[in-house]
Amino acid sequence: MPVSWPIRRKEEVFTLRPYPGSHKMEHGLAIATFLKEVIHEAGTGAEARKILLHNEILCNGKRLQDKKDLVGLLDVVSIPKLGRYYRIVMNRKGKIAAREIPEKEATIMIAKVLNKTNVRGGSIQVNLSNGRNFIAKQAPEQYKTGGSVVLKLPTQEIMEFIPLEKGMTVLLQGGKYKGSLAAVQSIRGKRIIIRTGKGETGETLKKYSLVCGREHPVAIVTESEE
Repeated sequence: MPVSWPIRRKEEVFTLRPYPGSHKMEHGLAIATFLKEVIHEAGTGAEARKILLHNEILCNGKRLQDKKDLVGLLDVVSIPKLGRYYRIVMNRKGKIAAREIPEKEATIMIAKVLNKTNVRGGSIQVNLSNGRNFIAKQAPEQYKTGGSVVLKLPTQEIMEFIPLEKGMTVLLQGGKYKGSLAAVQSIRGKRIIIRTGKGETGETLKKYSLVCGREHPVAIVTESEE
């Protein structure tokens, strides 16, 4: 069981394993586990299954009905019937958590550009951290690896591309500063120099960073205000 799962290990002997999907195992969990252990909408696995069957539970605008469906970091889980919307985040202890967000926030998603590949016909395919990909029909050179695209849900329309460069705001998903926002001060090979919201200057691996805005984040991406 990944240490990032918010499971009471001494109490839970068996933990539901999610289907493989767009997130690494340490960055995601089964929707039933999310309902039970993270937002506490269900007390048991049976209650979680009942909620999935009788309520509209959406992840990034798509309905989930199987208890093992995978949800993960920065996904938006919506329960319209209850008027509740959540973004899945990582807290500063490295545990998967949820931040309740306004309904208007539930239309925004951020995904990191992992790489680009050439496809048939000479087109460029951009591959994202959320398992999505798209053909860059215009200015494919702008979608640099390490930057982020801002998507509109549920259409997945690209609203903006934000590069990883000095001055950008990043969410750190690993290392000493995991779960925190920081401003990029400089980039040195595989490492970046950052300044946290508390004014602390530090260094971490570039792979831990996800660009989430320029001067400020374009969406709520942390467990609490910073």
